[in-house]
Amino acid sequence: MMWGKRFFLLVPSFLLLFSVAAYGNTLILYPSGYEIGKSNPATMIKLLLYRFAEGVDNVQFRDYQEGMLSRYDHLFVISPNGVPEEIKRDIFSHPDLVTCIMGKIVGLPGIKFEGFVKGMVEIRYKGQSLELSPRRMVYEYKTTGKVCAYAYLSDKRKLIPFIAKSGNVYVVSVFALWGDENYVFADVLYRIYGVKPATIEPRAMIVLQDVNPYTNLDKLKEVAGYLLSKNIPFIVSYYPLHYDYYDMKFVSFSDKPELLSYLLYLQNKGVKFVLTGCLRRYYKKEYTRDAEFWDLRKDKPISNFVEYFDTRMNVALSISVNTGIYPIAIEPSEFMFPPAYRKEIVKYFRYYLGQVQVSSDTYKGTQTFPYITFDRDNNLTIVPVNLGYVNKNNLDRGANTVIERARRLKDVGNVFAVFLYHPFVGKRHLVRIVEYLKRYGYKFVSLPFDPEDNPYYKMKFKRIDGYTKLF
Repeated sequence: MMWGKRFFLLVPSFLLLFSVAAYGNTLILYPSGYEIGKSNPATMIKLLLYRFAEGVDNVQFRDYQEGMLSRYDHLFVISPNGVPEEIKRDIFSHPDLVTCIMGKIVGLPGIKFEGFVKGMVEIRYKGQSLELSPRRMVYEYKTTGKVCAYAYLSDKRKLIPFIAKSGNVYVVSVFALWGDENYVFADVLYRIYGVKPATIEPRAMIVLQDVNPYTNLDKLKEVAGYLLSKNIPFIVSYYPLHYDYYDMKFVSFSDKPELLSYLLYLQNKGVKFVLTGCLRRYYKKEYTRDAEFWDLRKDKPISNFVEYFDTRMNVALSISVNTGIYPIAIEPSEFMFPPAYRKEIVKYFRYYLGQVQVSSDTYKGTQTFPYITFDRDNNLTIVPVNLGYVNKNNLDRGANTVIERARRLKDVGNVFAVFLYHPFVGKRHLVRIVEYLKRYGYKFVSLPFDPEDNPYYKMKFKRIDGYTKLF
């Protein structure tokens, strides 16, 4: 899937969604200490660019050295207050370098910076009207001559460029890190990198979420049975252990033989499993929020995290393997997993399902993607959860949210739309979601990974009888 100087690789079209790209090296330049909330936007963009780039380096403005650009094929500049003159001179002296400016730049031919504008609420792209995330101001540019604009922002009265191109320089007038603007930017990245998406219909995946020893078997059979009857692939995300504060005891799948038997039946039917964590704690007999890999009370990483994580993985995988369940990936509970410790995951798994926590200082901020990407620094494939889930507190609204997000995502190249569905909700809302996604052209798929692809598969796990170390 390469053009120009790149090699061409023939693989089945579906596997192109998961293929490891190799499009040279990319440099991200950004101002020292610049954060949005507690998140470093350069780090967030890096994960998105790893879909395309073989290597991505983050360099602060103060560490930039003249001539550095010659080592890279693509350049991204985060410039909330403008591009430093020495960097701008270097950009103009490398006209063949494909560059993307996110923020403010002055002096670019055909794209004039006009200032800041308020009240923009809408994105116009590929004939769609999309929602712009709430913000006070955006950068306003005016294009002249043969400059091409690929997307626009609107306040319902006027249009201004959202993404425009002058020569080999792209300008993005909004920090496109979240929401619909992120999806538009992610789609334009195919142009920036000069590659074509695989010519396949959009893909979608269903994850039956939070299956654990206290899962209602009848509800699980209702939902899974419907999907099996329609030949719709799906994934089961599970905890192998449960602690009930009412009964003051641990319960594992081996204590629930009928449930375990049905899970093994699903696995034999080709359904694949994803490990959410080790222990699900309930304070009620239904779903409650419980982040296993983050200290919610203190909003910081759990102390002695590496030892803590290894203990949990050994218990979870011991129970799984000894009951015959073999997961293909990890999906950290509540998507809370400190990025500083993401390297610990690859001791057990090569595949990560979910949104990605963007800061090790707070859980308040996750990142998702419209397609599969890679954390090449930690050798992880990231499968996004980008459609959300059906909230039990408002089932109709939750289903509508999933459907609407799928509509807005469908035009992104190589889109991989994933949503979570709790079996206790029953099948009614799932049936409606499936019907709408099919109407939008989505094809339902599973993941092409196998348990033996992961490092844990070669490990030996002894049967564990006591779980006191988990507290």
